Amino acid sequence: MEIEDTFEIGQNIRAVRKQMGLTQEELAKMAGLSTMSIRRYEKGERIITDETLMRIAKVLKIEWQKLKGWVFYGFTVDGYEFWGPPESITELDQIFADNISEQQGSCKQISNQIIMALNKLNRAGKQKAVERVLELTEIPRYQASPPSQMLQTVPESK
Repeated sequence: MEIEDTFEIGQNIRAVRKQMGLTQEELAKMAGLSTMSIRRYEKGERIITDETLMRIAKVLKIEWQKLKGWVFYGFTVDGYEFWGPPESITELDQIFADNISEQQGSCKQISNQIIMALNKLNRAGKQKAVERVLELTEIPRYQASPPSQMLQTVPESK
């Protein structure tokens, strides 16, 4: 974590604490920390661990990622929200744009085939087709690949 990050996190903690009308002492007590630690975090004089940041965020009723100055990337996979530095959004947009353009053609073709096949079926046949597709989603070899390793919910600490 760089010094600027530590300072920004401290400023964010201070701003939210003040919005909630809490003193440093009250926040420290509620988070199980010393008042001196809160002061040092807010001044950017002390590096804060993610664990401690999560404790403070819980008291402040805010996502810990927001205290880091991160933004929500707008998607969730298997219950995990993807957050990160705002400057990473451009890189993510490019990754998704590349992925979408590659997959769009094949997805459209597959969708059209499914629709044409469903149109040949009566109501009972359509219901059975849906049941079969749902069965296929439970079989590992037919499941979509996990998200790219390039996308991480939490970057490794330095």
